[in-house]
Amino acid sequence: GKWKIKRTKQDESKASYCGKFTKDDGKIDFENETAEKIYRKFQAFYLWPWIYFYKNWKLFKLTDIDISDPGVD
Repeated sequence: GKWKIKRTKQDESKASYCGKFTKDDGKIDFENETAEKIYRKFQAFYLWPWIYFYKNWKLFKLTDIDISDPGVD
């Protein structure tokens, strides 16, 4: 069947302004960001600018991540 999209007017009282993203926004700070925040950052920046970190002067881009409970197999 055909997809039907219903338009819904935005609730302006719940809207906020978002500035322009930069490549630096995708950098992960493992010491100050929780796993949940890193996962949300991944969802937001999946296509650009990716999420990434440096280790031993090497760049690592994360292309797929999952959150799991370490107490569960």
